[in-house]
Amino acid sequence: MKIKHICLALTVSAVCYGSGFRVPEQSGDSVALAATNIATSFGADAAYYNPANMATLSPEHHMTGSFSFIRASKLDFENKSNAYGPLNYNTSSRPNTFLLPTFHMVFPYINDRTRVGFSLTSPAGLTMKWRDPYPRSLSKLFTVLVIEAAPSISYEINDKLSIAGGVRMLYSKGEARNEVTGAAVNPRLPKDIIVAKRDIKGDSIDFGYNLALSYRPTSNLSFGAIYRSKINMTLKGDAQIQSKNLTGLPDYDGSASITVPLPAILTLATSYRYNDFTFLFAYDRTYWSALKEFDFNYAVENPAGGIFDRPVEKNWHDTNTFRFGLAYDYSEKLRLMAGFAIDEKATDNDKVRFELPDTKAYVYSLGGNYKVNEKLDIGVGFLYQDRQKRKVESSDDQVPFNNVVGTFKRSSITFANVSFNYRF
Repeated sequence: MKIKHICLALTVSAVCYGSGFRVPEQSGDSVALAATNIATSFGADAAYYNPANMATLSPEHHMTGSFSFIRASKLDFENKSNAYGPLNYNTSSRPNTFLLPTFHMVFPYINDRTRVGFSLTSPAGLTMKWRDPYPRSLSKLFTVLVIEAAPSISYEINDKLSIAGGVRMLYSKGEARNEVTGAAVNPRLPKDIIVAKRDIKGDSIDFGYNLALSYRPTSNLSFGAIYRSKINMTLKGDAQIQSKNLTGLPDYDGSASITVPLPAILTLATSYRYNDFTFLFAYDRTYWSALKEFDFNYAVENPAGGIFDRPVEKNWHDTNTFRFGLAYDYSEKLRLMAGFAIDEKATDNDKVRFELPDTKAYVYSLGGNYKVNEKLDIGVGFLYQDRQKRKVESSDDQVPFNNVVGTFKRSSITFANVSFNYRF
């Protein structure tokens, strides 16, 4: 029996706060180049961004490890609704920080044309926290961890064309908490009176695939493409729902599950080298339309469903992201990089609430890679995501804390990355 706690709408909110469900920056070069390193790869992260480019690397082992320190600023909400008087008001989220490690490796040729690689990444997952009773009714805490292990294999058809494919093995784990206090339904009640609350935890292992192509018609010009399949994250775990202060509504303590799509992505890219400069461009089409709603499944029918069972409709749209990058070989040892991207929003104004503050973003990045010796490079990268203000018209004529009408102000996400590239 499907029961949706009205306060559980945030279950994948943290995933969506970064760049939709995605965190595209999974290596030092990708941070510095705003993830334009698709048609041209400079190191072992080819195993992730375009495995067909493994054919363009020198024949020895290539290994890359990177660490990104990520800070998401607070997000301010300006209320513009008087439908519920003092129950709707201006509020702010808490800032969050994360450490994101990634690893990529490309192995020597198996034969004259075949090569394998491996990537360990975290392609989605952040945290969202709100301070006040009004938004905490939807999102007190949500944290999600998504880890992807992706072996891949490439085949060089000739010196101009190579293809590749791989398996995506995804592990996801999350926890979501929210609580409805007296202050969220009646401003005269104290904040410490809990009307209802819940805590849900779950994890899953799911699979997908990727297909890639690299075409190099001349020594200076390259084209690349990669398709990452949709993966349905089938999260299963336990839920505790306490509603004893609502007359006649029992608590729930049992199993719960939800299926959340990690959408398919098609990336088309090109690069051109002119003297010491490499110009890069990548276009992402992310198929967000796979996300229709969030639908929880419980082991038994919960009588609280009369109050809490409401479809969490999303109906997202497919989006485009345009990425531009520049790499400059300053010397034989030092490569400088910069990038810029425009990331579209996927949601309508009436589908945005505290649990899913999706918006349009502009991305700015820069970095460098220094060749210490013939075996070791060290890279640094910085990325700033400027998230635009967003009008919200998610009105509700029944539940005060579901009434979100106003503006989410501009916010930001910042990456600081250090990477180590080793060849042997």
